[in-house]
Amino acid sequence: MWADFFDKALPEQSFSTPEQVTAYLGKMAQNRAADTGRHHLVSQRADLRREREFSVCPHAVAQVADPGPGPAQLAEDHDEWERLLLAQTEFMRRVLESLQQGHGSQQTAKRLGVSQKTIRRAVRKLFPRDAAG
Repeated sequence: MWADFFDKALPEQSFSTPEQVTAYLGKMAQNRAADTGRHHLVSQRADLRREREFSVCPHAVAQVADPGPGPAQLAEDHDEWERLLLAQTEFMRRVLESLQQGHGSQQTAKRLGVSQKTIRRAVRKLFPRDAAG
C-alpha cells in the first residue's frame, strides 16, 4: 500500500492538510481490502478442495433435508380430504372448503348467509374436542 502511495498518489495528488492525506490513505486501504476480498472469493470458487462430503459436515445434512411432507404424504392427505368431503352434506362441504381456503368462521358465516355460531357448531360436530385426546 505504501508503494502505491509513493508511486502514484504523491505525483498525482497535492495534499494541503494532514486530514486530506488521512482521508486518501483511508480510501486506499478500503479499496485494497475490497480487492483482497474479491480475490479471495474468486480463488474460493476455483478451489475444489474446499468442497466436502455431507458425511464430513453432519449439520449440513440437516439443513438440506426437507422438513415438509413428501409427494406420497400430500397425495394421501388429498385423498383423505376428498373422502371427508364426500361424506358430508352440501352445507358442510361449503363450510369446510371455505375454511380450507383460509377464511375464518366469521367470513365463512357471512359468505354462506348464516351466523358465526352455526359455523362453529358445525365444525365442533365434525371435530369434537374429546376425540383428539
